[in-house]
Amino acid sequence: MNLWENRPVEVANLLNPAFCGEILIRAVSQYERTSQQPFPYGLAFLVLPIVLHKRTREQIPAPARVQLHAWLQQHQDVRVGFAERTKQMVPITSESLMFLLQLDLLSIDQLGRLVARPRRRMPRIPTSREIDDCYNKAGIVGRWFARAGASENVFTMWGVKP
Repeated sequence: MNLWENRPVEVANLLNPAFCGEILIRAVSQYERTSQQPFPYGLAFLVLPIVLHKRTREQIPAPARVQLHAWLQQHQDVRVGFAERTKQMVPITSESLMFLLQLDLLSIDQLGRLVARPRRRMPRIPTSREIDDCYNKAGIVGRWFARAGASENVFTMWGVKP
């Protein structure tokens, strides 16, 4: 990961740990709410490549009544380039997870799974429609992952290896 001051302005603005961390925490929270289980650590590395990729995000239905595997069958194009995007996003995801852990917004349980920590309600900050869409779709992705079964199933559906 480049030093913060050496990053292009666009990358620093879009992929900052606070924004990406908010996306991750929303996915983790919805996963926990749906499955009543902590979030598998490895799945965290799939969230940002799905949610931040505009073409993929725009195809995610809201609300997500369709299961992940059925949606992927109907939208096979979202897997094109996904493995490479995921690989490129590993440092950003890692940095965002460290940020959340340092702020005690996430913890890691004894089995290495992510647990969202309770947080107090913050006043609503005005955002753009696109940012709101990222946050909403992150929750949908969290619910999809929770309903998909084992983490290995999710990785297989997306055509990547942990």
